[in-house]
Amino acid sequence: MPEASGSSDRRPPTPTRDPAEDRAQRILRSMLSLYPASFRRELGADLVETLLERRRAVLLRRGQRGGFSFWLTDGLRFATDGVLERISTLAEIGHDARGALRQLRRAPGFHLLVVLTVALGI
Repeated sequence: MPEASGSSDRRPPTPTRDPAEDRAQRILRSMLSLYPASFRRELGADLVETLLERRRAVLLRRGQRGGFSFWLTDGLRFATDGVLERISTLAEIGHDARGALRQLRRAPGFHLLVVLTVALGI
């Protein structure tokens, strides 16, 4: 059955045999909230799975210290990228708002007519 759009970041974690892996999966899924919603819908599940695979590889290579190393490098990068992605989205909104204001200054009569038409329709 196809998955509903937008539900990939709300899907419960797939249980594993390793409680530490379950905990890592829950932490990574919660860290997805740092990313914009559109990004989470499109790439969230794949991103979490990729990071879990990287964590497994680091643990195999370096043991317990690898887990600590994973959170200091990949985990921190994941959180930082989420914040930066959200900031870039906000910058795009600001750019769009400036463009809208520029258009409003160029043709204020047209925009007033549009607003009045919509107001009468409501």
